[in-house]
Amino acid sequence: MLGLALEGGGARGAYHIGAMQACMEEGLSFDAIAGTSIGAINGAMFAQGDYAVARELWLKITSTDLFSEEESRFLAMISRGKLSVEGLSYFREKAREALRGGGVDTSRIRAIIKKYVDVDKLLKSPVDFGLVTVSVPDFRPLELFKEQMEPDRVCDYILASASFPGMEQVSIGDKRYMDGGAYDNCPVNMLIARGCDTVIAVRTLGLGIYRPPRDKTKTVITVMPSEKLGPIMEFDTAVTRRSIRVGYYDALRQLRHYAGRKYYLTCGFAPIPAFARFSLAGDEAIAHAAHALKITQRIPPRRLLFERVIPDLIAGLGLPRNAHYGDLLGALLECRAERAGLERLAVYTPDDFWHKVRLLRPDPQAKSSAPRGVCAACDILIDAL
Repeated sequence: MLGLALEGGGARGAYHIGAMQACMEEGLSFDAIAGTSIGAINGAMFAQGDYAVARELWLKITSTDLFSEEESRFLAMISRGKLSVEGLSYFREKAREALRGGGVDTSRIRAIIKKYVDVDKLLKSPVDFGLVTVSVPDFRPLELFKEQMEPDRVCDYILASASFPGMEQVSIGDKRYMDGGAYDNCPVNMLIARGCDTVIAVRTLGLGIYRPPRDKTKTVITVMPSEKLGPIMEFDTAVTRRSIRVGYYDALRQLRHYAGRKYYLTCGFAPIPAFARFSLAGDEAIAHAAHALKITQRIPPRRLLFERVIPDLIAGLGLPRNAHYGDLLGALLECRAERAGLERLAVYTPDDFWHKVRLLRPDPQAKSSAPRGVCAACDILIDAL
């Protein structure tokens, strides 16, 4: 059985849309989908077969569709960890009012769930669907699949799973429930216990508890954000579009085994041809690269390149010590591509990436995760190869 686990993360749930698009393009068909918080909302629409509807919703929804201006700012402060006497200041009284009234009003979220989740369609779908929520005040987790939910309570359970801290808690029977992220924000284990031997877990790195897979004999393919997805409780269409694209390419990386760390390459650079390229570097270029790396050791140029410059670059670019020459060549090119502003969300062949990056001139003011000297040495060697 193939399962899909969708992690909670508020506005970062747009990332699920891109990841699901990649899964569909790869012809994947899920037997079960489980989600927490926004993952439960997206998961319900995916499970009922309404991916296109979910995508359309995400492309148009904004914070004003869900909350008042004050409520949006209040929730944003909570999600950023700034809920304090000092941090609230202007919103202090608003926070007290919300807490006295049970939290931020969720009626608009409930209306959206009722509009877009077709309960009859969901329950009849061959795709299983589950979610996580937590009862209060005892904080007991509740992991439910659709056949365990009363039909007239399905939307209530979905809303309960998505009741972010600071929002109204949902009453079902004689209990109240809150966001499932307080127990398991990415329900991989729930799907494995259901019988899935392979699970694709789409992370958002949202607030909540992440529980690693307990059964190590099962296959878990994790789709992880390759860049920051933006605030959790601020819904903005421009940010949404970016998150969808990032989710799409990050999922393709895992499903098609693309190479690259920041970029997406159809395959990595082979070590032997890469070694041959490094061997083309002239003595002057090697000396300049060593100077940029502040290497003062006086040894013959070839030894300097392979004994000092290359090991320093491997360390400076954050590569493992056993990285081969192809790994290093790819990292050099990615370092330059990032600083030169080459489009990141695209798929490149190694040859295409090589030719494009060599023609680019990096922005001297561009930020990089690599030290300045490492960046300079990368540029020197790329131009010399």
